Amino acid sequence: LTNHHVAYDAIQRASTPEHNYLEDGFYAATRAEEIRAVGEVLGVVLGFEDVTKEVLKGISGKMTGVERYKAIELATNKIIARREKGHDYKCEIASFFGDSQFIMTRYFEIRDVRIVFAPPSSIGDYGGEIDNWIWPRHAGDFAIFRGYVAPDGKTADYNEKNVPYKPATYLKISKAGIKENDFAMVIGFPGKTNRYDYSASIENMVNYDYPFEVKSRLEVIALLEEAA
Repeated sequence: LTNHHVAYDAIQRASTPEHNYLEDGFYAATRAEEIRAVGEVLGVVLGFEDVTKEVLKGISGKMTGVERYKAIELATNKIIARREKGHDYKCEIASFFGDSQFIMTRYFEIRDVRIVFAPPSSIGDYGGEIDNWIWPRHAGDFAIFRGYVAPDGKTADYNEKNVPYKPATYLKISKAGIKENDFAMVIGFPGKTNRYDYSASIENMVNYDYPFEVKSRLEVIALLEEAA
């Protein structure tokens, strides 16, 4: 179960002039009617590991910013290569608190993904990009995929002999609905925040990142307007 805008590219790739699934929506009444979500990969989280000591081993305060960046990049690539060797999963390392903590996430990757349901754009993208940044939203911004694996449970490319993936644990969907004042939790993963940024990082954003972004985007807009 994901966002309509996340499934957007897959829906577009599956569409044809005769079957415009973006405009009309799509529903598979049976598994046989599900269509391939070309280019999509599902990642099932298997676990987390704190690899801070491994990443920062050999990092010194005498390094320049570029030297530190390259050393961390080299270390994380080596750790990922070691952890993935001989296993049927992928690893990613994310940094926290200004590169003072590093957490590695292990994912089981599902490469055979199929579209089960997608609302028409008039529902899934209701309000467009403007409404996307306003709360509360009124869009039915959701779509449903199903992941398939080989009969032995291992990840595999699309094949008619593949079977639906069965996770060890999952959240059950209730048909009962909710009542006023019920607890509700919204999960954003893998998300990020700049809430704990340090002053030097904020200074860099204000004096370099943002001005560069504004300049670059204005140049792109000018090129598009000229070409149009």
